[in-house]
Parts: sequence; structure tokens; C-alpha cells
Amino acid sequence: MDKIKTTKINIIDRVIIAGMPLLLGLITGIVLQYILGKSSFFVSVRDGLELVGTVIDIWGILLGFVITAVSILLTIGENSFINALVATNHMQSIIFSYVMSSFYLFISIIIALVLLIIKTWNMNIFVVFISINVCIVVAMGLSIYFLFAIVLQMNRKE
Repeated sequence: MDKIKTTKINIIDRVIIAGMPLLLGLITGIVLQYILGKSSFFVSVRDGLELVGTVIDIWGILLGFVITAVSILLTIGENSFINALVATNHMQSIIFSYVMSSFYLFISIIIALVLLIIKTWNMNIFVVFISINVCIVVAMGLSIYFLFAIVLQMNRKE
């Protein structure tokens, strides 16, 4: 099997795919900490843990869909479209974006499970929780963007 060459564009894509969700989640956390540190806003322990319990279900379902999508992409047969994606190294970016989304979802589920087990909640945990959600939304958005942008670009070339 021929080794697929990683281009400079693939490296830039990977930096964006892996880094942007973390960066935006971190910025959100810092801004929220600054804003909420000056307010009396607080989510109670019961409400916070209920929120985590609800969101963990959504994260689990998303993780299942993303893993299924990666599995399908990895086992898809050969056709002109897939061959073009592989030849232009776009398939690497698509699969990497889905793998990173899976990673972020998996880590988030672990953190949420720990929160549910230790049954603790405070303003700092709330800020981290919101930051994690921003990270997941950005990662999933990038996955969808890379998939659709590349597919639409490939359709124009055919």
C-alpha cells in the first residue's frame, strides 16, 4: 500500500481541527470566569448535576454517531469520488476532524461521569462545563465544515 504524503495544508488543517476547539473553549472559560466572577449568578448543585446528566446522554449519542461515521469512511469502497479525496489528501482532514471530535467527546464524557460520581458543583466547574460544551460544538462544527466544504469542492471539479 502506498504511503499517503502529508502536505503542508494537511498539517495546517490538523492544527486548526485540534487547536481551534481548545482555544475557543479556553477563551470562553476565561471570559465567563471574568463575567460570572462579578455577578451573583449561580447554578445550584442539583440543577448543575441534572444538566450534566442530560448533556452526557447527548454527548454519548454524538460519540456513537461520530465513531460510526469514521468507521463508514474507513471501510467505504473505491469510486472516483473517494479516489479523488484520497489522491488530494482531503480524506485525511475529514477523518482527522472526526477523530478529534470523538476524542473531545470521550474526554468530556469522562469528566461528566466523574462529576456525577463525586456529586460536586460550583462556579468554577460550571465555567469548565460551559467551556467543554463550546469545545465540542466547535469540534463538531469543524467536522461538518470540512466534510461539506471538501465534498462541495470535489463536486465542482467533477
